[in-house]
Amino acid sequence: MEGKIISYLNACMNHDDLPLTSAVRCAKALKASRVDVTACMNKLVQSNDLVRILSRPYLYVPVSWLSEHYIYTDQSEFASVSEFMQLFEKQTTNTQDPFDQLVGNHHSLKPMISQLKAAISYPPEGLPILLKGPTGTGKSKMAALAYDWAKQKGLLKEGAQFVQLNCSEYANNPELLNASLFGYVKGAFTGADKDTSGLAALADGGILFLDEVHNLSAQSQEKLFHLMDQGIYHQMGDNENTLYSHCRMIFATTEDPDQVLLRTLMRRIPIVIEIPSLKERGRRERIALIARLIEQEQKRLNRPIQLSGSVYDLLLNAEVPGNIGELKSIIQFCCVNAFFEADSLVRINLHHVPYKLISQRSITEAHHQNVLDFYTVEQLIQLYDKDQKAILFSNQLLELFQERNAASQDVSASLILQMRVLLMKHLDERIEESSESEHSYCWMALNQAFTYLQGKSQDSRDPARLLALAWLIQEICFNDIEYQNWSICHEDECQLILNELEKTYFKTFRSAQEICLFLQSAVELYIYPMVIIIIFLFLIDPIEQDVYKGRALLIAAHGFSTASSIADAANQLLGDTVFDAIDMPITSSVDDVIEKVQTYAGRFPHLEELILLVDMGSLESILDGLNSLECSIGLIDHVSTPVALEIGTLVSQREELESMLDKVCKLSCSGYRLRPSMRKKPAIVCCCASGIGTARRLESLIQSSLPSDCDIRVLSVSYPHLLQEKKSSSVFQKWNVVCLVGTLNPNLKDVTFISVEDLIIRDHFILLESCLEGLFTKEQSAEFQKKLLKNFSLYNLMSELTVLNPQKLLEQITPCVEQLQNDLKITLSSTTCIGLYVHISCLIERIAFNQTEAKNQNLDLNPDLPANPELRRFIRLCRECFRSIESQYRVRIPDSEIAYIYEYIRHDSQNEDSETADF
Repeated sequence: MEGKIISYLNACMNHDDLPLTSAVRCAKALKASRVDVTACMNKLVQSNDLVRILSRPYLYVPVSWLSEHYIYTDQSEFASVSEFMQLFEKQTTNTQDPFDQLVGNHHSLKPMISQLKAAISYPPEGLPILLKGPTGTGKSKMAALAYDWAKQKGLLKEGAQFVQLNCSEYANNPELLNASLFGYVKGAFTGADKDTSGLAALADGGILFLDEVHNLSAQSQEKLFHLMDQGIYHQMGDNENTLYSHCRMIFATTEDPDQVLLRTLMRRIPIVIEIPSLKERGRRERIALIARLIEQEQKRLNRPIQLSGSVYDLLLNAEVPGNIGELKSIIQFCCVNAFFEADSLVRINLHHVPYKLISQRSITEAHHQNVLDFYTVEQLIQLYDKDQKAILFSNQLLELFQERNAASQDVSASLILQMRVLLMKHLDERIEESSESEHSYCWMALNQAFTYLQGKSQDSRDPARLLALAWLIQEICFNDIEYQNWSICHEDECQLILNELEKTYFKTFRSAQEICLFLQSAVELYIYPMVIIIIFLFLIDPIEQDVYKGRALLIAAHGFSTASSIADAANQLLGDTVFDAIDMPITSSVDDVIEKVQTYAGRFPHLEELILLVDMGSLESILDGLNSLECSIGLIDHVSTPVALEIGTLVSQREELESMLDKVCKLSCSGYRLRPSMRKKPAIVCCCASGIGTARRLESLIQSSLPSDCDIRVLSVSYPHLLQEKKSSSVFQKWNVVCLVGTLNPNLKDVTFISVEDLIIRDHFILLESCLEGLFTKEQSAEFQKKLLKNFSLYNLMSELTVLNPQKLLEQITPCVEQLQNDLKITLSSTTCIGLYVHISCLIERIAFNQTEAKNQNLDLNPDLPANPELRRFIRLCRECFRSIESQYRVRIPDSEIAYIYEYIRHDSQNEDSETADF
């Protein structure tokens, strides 16, 4: 836990997000208990691993981060954010991390920089370091910055120097290396007319950087051993006097060190740091490097520089073997050529670019993504910042899913709709940006994949949004380092969404997977999990898809493409991908068909209904062979395109499975078999002795009270039917009946009955809760009871109110009664709540239309000056709670009516057991 907290806080500080370092934000990010996180943070403050800022809420900053970026004292607490900022703002100019000037210091180069700092600061005098990487990657620059950082941190003695030696100059001359590195005495060789110190002496207390160390011969490498091991050396021509140099040593090579350096030398270098090539740095950093190099030349020329969109694309996508060094040379070449054609503005066009780069244009032309004709440095920086949009949008999707899915394990249609709206809004913002990206490989491949889908289902997609989608996917997949790190950090969250989408909308999910596989093979992109989610949201219509939720429709027929032809024709005519197909060889047996169907059904882990259309074979034999499937199975023989069309149409109309099969077979020569599901869904059954109409009204009341994302059905059944059929009724065969609700108990064995009168009484609602145990969360149960009370009150009000809208009035009164309960610190019974809802609703209508009754005759009370202090307090609270109602309807509830409410509540049986009967 402690390591995760410090890592999270370090990430926040690196992104200048000090407000996110509170315990609450940290607990939310780590999905941990706030109490546990707070306790852990306090422990880290006591152990001097965190400092605490006493703001509201408390903020925490890692000591390791402060030590890395500032000269940090031992102060463990700050009274406010301003005190914290004032202390360190004074140091910002003089103590800015030298590595901050590197592009990628917080991204691709961060682990290398951290490793370099650790090795340089390792006591007592650091550790030897080898920087390995292709030419032009910035190894010399990193070594020089390591010196600046060590000097800033006080690791080097006063006046210590950074001494650089290019070993390629001494490749085959070990004696010359000896003289240059260690110095020589007078007379050591011809021309040595005085004692001369070497670079080792010059680097004493500082850093000695040996570049291109692979050029040293084995003999030359051996001459370094004593200096590395003991810090001692001998000048050339003097083997008696031992000299000392306590310097830190950094080596650099472009070759494989195991192939070009002695094993005995490599054993003495414990830290090998590999610097990534320009190609490995990712798209965002390449944009930033181009902007940085253009900005340097702009200052040098003292003129603004612009580069054309074609040149920008070329610099961004071209192969540059010499990495940053070569990229810098190319940009300087362009600036030199453009400078002599410029007046006050230097504009770089394609003819200013070196020919060797122009020759690559045929390769990179397909990546053309520029929006503008010419880019300034400021616009290049904006492009760099804009690349963060993909990550920000991905975070928004995750947050929306986590927030809406917290109370339920199922993905509701409303949640998918909200996520899709968020995607479409994001794509709409990108449409103008992506107007030129139709030349990209990604767009062409995506368009081809969607064209294939349209051919199957005659689906149509907004071409502008499809273009923006390609731009988004390309930005994600080309942003290697950035998005790779984000995806690793959020792997579990993305996988949870994928699992839920596959479970709930498996057909669309499979189409999204097919498109991603096509992109992966066509454009050679690595497909992140979030890309699958995004394409799924682009494809899905949650309202239409809800029709096919839990259903799979399969055509299996003998012949080369018989099933595929029928399925394709039906899908095109239906305008959606409704049917899947399995083409069976003519020689296939019934067992072969069964095996293929089982494999197909196994792809859908939460299948509820399988509708199987076959051309021949015994229906009974096929059904018997599918006993391992728990879902309901509807089987039709003699499949044809008209039969498939009729089935698809009835499915879109939400027809029940048995009714659908019966209708289709009456219109054709087909036969059918139906095997009910072995996995029954829960249901509440309503029955009323007064008739099916009352039962249906009760069904509507209960169904509208259930949480929207629960998986419980409410059904109405004739009371005489239940008396006659009892548990043999088809409703018990198809559904897992958890309880009966009605006006008269049919006395069915082992089936719980709850009367309508008892349903809204708290003690009996607990009985209903026990029937629904495991099907509801606590939050859903509370929501259910609350809605049930409201809906029963509304049902009663329908016949009482003549002018005002009962539903609207009840929606306004309910929160007022809840606020009154909170203010009085009481909980009213369900029956009392319903009574109050009805009474106050009718009272408001009477007062509003001048039908106010006389004062309460049971209380000898002056309404303006109530004598009872408890009643006086109650009237004051009521006035506050019902102020919005009185203002809305321009009425004033008389004190006498409030006194009646007071007496009504006093007689509430729930409160007789309270700690005090008075309030």
